[in-house]
Amino acid sequence: MLYLAIRQYEYIVGVADTGSLTNAAEQLNVSQPSLSVAITRVEQQLKGTIFLRGKGSAIEITPFGHRFITKARVLLTLATELEQDQDAAQTWVLGCFADIAPWYLAPALKRLGDDAIPCCKWCERRHQLFPPAR
Repeated sequence: MLYLAIRQYEYIVGVADTGSLTNAAEQLNVSQPSLSVAITRVEQQLKGTIFLRGKGSAIEITPFGHRFITKARVLLTLATELEQDQDAAQTWVLGCFADIAPWYLAPALKRLGDDAIPCCKWCERRHQLFPPAR
């Protein structure tokens, strides 16, 4: 099971990139105490120390932290690519019992209009949804 959110990975990478909790918190639009607590929780979940930090001293990345941050960067890149993948956003299937589709589904989709489902159009002649022509 996955326990870490994408935002937590962003926090870790942000601290690594800036080298400072304060600068990372400002860049990520969170408070410094919240960021510190989030990192501590991630480290507890992973049972490993990512950063060595102390009052008045610079943040240091541990060997475990370097490995984790490298993988976190890959994950964040993949998550960004996934969100920007237009083909994934346009692929979907709508199902309905064939015996009621002409009476219930077709009129409902027609009432919704083309603006409600911009990536698809209704073909009344065949009673099937087709992606729009490219």
